[in-house]
Amino acid sequence: MGGARPSTTSRNAANNLANPTAGYVLRFEARHASPAIGSDPTLQFNRLVGDVSLYRVVFDGGILAVRLRAGTVIGTRLALPSGKTTFIPLQ
Repeated sequence: MGGARPSTTSRNAANNLANPTAGYVLRFEARHASPAIGSDPTLQFNRLVGDVSLYRVVFDGGILAVRLRAGTVIGTRLALPSGKTTFIPLQ
């Protein structure tokens, strides 16, 4: 995979690491690949993923857990394909 560089940051404000009943967890991940950092020239992309989990007590002791995850991959071109093939790895 050459020089793809992942970077992750997170904030855990849940009240219990293994069994949360209140609070939230935020996570952000970015990954970059380009020849400038040693990646194969056909593997140029930027990947961004954000994730938020919320925990709340509902009714009589029940726990509501909600998770939202969104992301995007941006390659070297934003135009229609011009015959040149590029590859973005599945990971």
